[in-house]
Amino acid sequence: MSNLLGWIISIAVISMACVLSGNVSMFLDTQTFIVILGFVYGLSIAVFGWRHTLASISGIKHLFSKQSVKNPELSYIYKTKIKFSFWAGGISLLISIVAIANNLDDLSVLGYALAVALLSLVYPVILSGALYYPLYKKLA
Repeated sequence: MSNLLGWIISIAVISMACVLSGNVSMFLDTQTFIVILGFVYGLSIAVFGWRHTLASISGIKHLFSKQSVKNPELSYIYKTKIKFSFWAGGISLLISIVAIANNLDDLSVLGYALAVALLSLVYPVILSGALYYPLYKKLA
């Protein structure tokens, strides 16, 4: 129960910060989120294979379980996904900066493009901090 409560509090604080910033929709960019997830899970499949990647997806249930089940192999996968998500964010940020630099003549889209570039760093931090790191520590 305390795991679920802690997770809910963390997500609530992040959500509250987004709401207090003005417009929640400015923090939502589906394309960037898909790029981050696609990179993380694509690399997971390449490194660990389908079976282990699917096990890591179904392993999310451990986040809310009361029992502490030790699974070093799955823990290692989540630890690696933390690294993958930050690599995805860095690569996505660099791609966004190249796109921004290529379109500096149209200043009307500069604000949106910079926001998307920053979201490519925000999503991996939230994904790693709220999902992968707790799972890594719980299963280690």
